[in-house]
Amino acid sequence: MRLFLVQWGGEEKELFDVAKELQKSHEIVYWMQSREHFSLLRKDFPNAVFHDVRDALNGIPASGVDTSNFVKVDSNLLKRLLWAESFIMGMITKHHSDFTEAQKLEFYHELLNYWKGMFDVLKPEAIIFPMTPHTAPDFIIYALARLHGIKTLMFYATEVSDRLLFMEDFTAGSALFERTAKEYQGKSFALSDIPPDLHAYYRARAGGNYVTPLSLRLYKKDFKGKNFLLKKGRVLIESLRDLSLFPKAIRYISRQLGSNLKKEYERVSVEPDLTAKFVYLPLQYQPEATTNPLGGIFMDQIRMVKTVSEALPKDWFIYVKEHPSQWGRQTTKFNFFRCKGYYDTLAKFPNVKIVPMNTKTEALSGGCQAVVTNTGTAGWEAALRLKPTITFGYPWYMFCPSVFRVSDVASAKQALTNISRGFKPTEQALINFLAALGHSSIHGYLEAHTKQLSKITKEEATRNISEVLREALIA
Repeated sequence: MRLFLVQWGGEEKELFDVAKELQKSHEIVYWMQSREHFSLLRKDFPNAVFHDVRDALNGIPASGVDTSNFVKVDSNLLKRLLWAESFIMGMITKHHSDFTEAQKLEFYHELLNYWKGMFDVLKPEAIIFPMTPHTAPDFIIYALARLHGIKTLMFYATEVSDRLLFMEDFTAGSALFERTAKEYQGKSFALSDIPPDLHAYYRARAGGNYVTPLSLRLYKKDFKGKNFLLKKGRVLIESLRDLSLFPKAIRYISRQLGSNLKKEYERVSVEPDLTAKFVYLPLQYQPEATTNPLGGIFMDQIRMVKTVSEALPKDWFIYVKEHPSQWGRQTTKFNFFRCKGYYDTLAKFPNVKIVPMNTKTEALSGGCQAVVTNTGTAGWEAALRLKPTITFGYPWYMFCPSVFRVSDVASAKQALTNISRGFKPTEQALINFLAALGHSSIHGYLEAHTKQLSKITKEEATRNISEVLREALIA
């Protein structure tokens, strides 16, 4: 089969070895990758077209590709891809925040012209992503593949130990996992029946024990102490080089003296009454794949809050808390994903309360009737604590028996009614779910930061991922 590899590998050389395994039975015709690795890869893949990731993000064609004969996209194709357009526009904003709406639309059309042309010329038969496509070029490739019936293959890194779930469509999740989770619902597995790594993972979090998620551990590592000072030092040196220090200093002072996200948040936040009946809704960091595309239309988190607000039982509240890294990575300036008035809008819903950032997560998740999220780790943590979870997106844990998957006011109202009438998750159901995860997943890693969760060798990681992809390509 003729394969496209999209953002496959980087620091993780194991994924290069996976490509070598695939090359034994298939032809890799296109590989989007960082330019630094081209010279290494061309020796083993002399016939592949290599495309630098940064060039792809900026709409620059792969070196040596003649686009002069590419046919311009027409209104019919745009209409057929209309479902993908809002996702792609949001992804363009992530890397081109200075573009106007008209420029984003023009850029989208340019990207679509290029990738349609590459499909016409190279005729791929399968597209392999390491994870859910979440940049504009990736998602256009994904959308075109789905449109033309071309197989798409990808993984979901659960961050439960080093477990990876294979899937062909992120909206459907892992087909094997879904089947196994349903099959295991009526079983009576013991903790001793589940794999040792999942057993240890569960034991560390049983009884309400709170373990800081990997993403937050990495955030704290990057934005505190020596690493934070080094990061700021590099920014300072670069600003001195390009003479941008003075304008940046003026903008920083203006932001601190004027209005900003943090000030708006603190103005509308109120101390929560933990004795009241409430659902806990922690906002997710944006921009990130966990909301776009995995949140579906609810990548607009105001829409999610509004939906829950309209479905909530009488005298219940929604306690909303911002993601702890939102202001660190994006700073406190207003932006496309947190515009001026964002928190004001949330606070105006009659049953919504914005809670202070220093409110303990453990207190909110422990005292709530349910946790509400798109795809956040908070939903899985709730399941581990035998709390109901309501999800609007496509998280890896969406097949868990304690998770209510909703998509509108009616389904949210039904879920909340069930919860208000006493729905309680059971430990047996959770153990069965972990057994299903053990059966349906593989050990492996796709990024450097998740590699630290794994105890397997480089050779084992290569073999596990290669075997799954080989079987999927044959099927």
